[in-house]
Amino acid sequence: MRFATLVFCTIVATFLAISACLDVKEKPVIDLGAIDASKESDAVKAERYAQAGELIVLGPNFMDAQKLMDKALAYDPQNTRAGFWTTMLTVQMLNKGIFARLEPLIQTFDKEDQEKFNDLKSRYTKDLKDSSFTKFVMDGAGDIRSEEEFENHILYVHLAFLNMESLLKKLRETKMTMKSYIMNQGMDEGIGDCKAVIENDVLTPYTCPKAKLQQWDLDYADWEALRLYAMVEDYHYTGAAAYDLTGAYESHLALKKAKTEKAQILALKTNRRLGQLINPEMLKEINQAGLESIEVMKMAMANEDSFCKSGSFDTNNRPGHLIYVGFCVDGETRGVVNFVEKALKGPTKVAIKTYSSYGGFRWQSGKLRTVFNSQKLLDGSITNL
Repeated sequence: MRFATLVFCTIVATFLAISACLDVKEKPVIDLGAIDASKESDAVKAERYAQAGELIVLGPNFMDAQKLMDKALAYDPQNTRAGFWTTMLTVQMLNKGIFARLEPLIQTFDKEDQEKFNDLKSRYTKDLKDSSFTKFVMDGAGDIRSEEEFENHILYVHLAFLNMESLLKKLRETKMTMKSYIMNQGMDEGIGDCKAVIENDVLTPYTCPKAKLQQWDLDYADWEALRLYAMVEDYHYTGAAAYDLTGAYESHLALKKAKTEKAQILALKTNRRLGQLINPEMLKEINQAGLESIEVMKMAMANEDSFCKSGSFDTNNRPGHLIYVGFCVDGETRGVVNFVEKALKGPTKVAIKTYSSYGGFRWQSGKLRTVFNSQKLLDGSITNL
């Protein structure tokens, strides 16, 4: 992945919390002061605060939802709902002020990439207007000044995903009902007008006309699907944090200028630090996460009758659940699952079909047989990419 692209993907990761979509006929107002003043136990107060935060967690005011989760955890540090959402929001919260924080690093980019960054920045300013979300991503100190500091940020994001994976594994046997507002419009469809307001200890959920209050049940399949999502997302960050990124952008510029493959290879070899293995333990984490991902997929395959009743993704597979379209593994993916499992456990024989073509015709001409050993990459044997 190009370094500039990795930077932009890190920005986009902040916006996952507002990408979901759902019309509100009733907008309950939550009196937070009444919760504090009540004579209920701290555990009950915590749950009521967590449920209030959950109402607005999947929209552009997720940072305000986090404040309510913090209040819930202050009443009861063991509250499951608040703990879950706090963990799920960690990546977004780490990217607070991300545009301002990245500005010094972006200034070292060439004009073309600076323009891409500014286009992305102006899009969120324009479409989200003067929202809490805009302030959240725009306001901050320029503390990411180099590739090393960006790599430190990547490491924190990786650790957040690791924590997410661990919590979701613990929640597998938990059954929970969630209720939240979802937005039915995207970035260019007025989502900037969607605002939740906390004022004078009163929460007024989203006021945009297309917001809808949605309720889901979560059970084993939902938690495992979420855990699989976290592991897949984390692969990018784990790999980036394992190797030194110093000089990545310089090499990117050299590659843009190189006219031949030989010149491209020379451009990469010139940078002695880029691609050096600096966190070998990260590679072991990739291997472990890969094996756990396979176990989740095999669990879904074994429970196909209940997780994927129609045999493919369908809205009627699990009605009322968070993963309502079903947790399905198609035939092609099953083959990949079996191969990856073998590859992660040791050297694996593979046969790759080879093809020939002539006069517009193409046919299989044979097979290339070899041995694929993922352990050479994942055990730290390759110390310099």
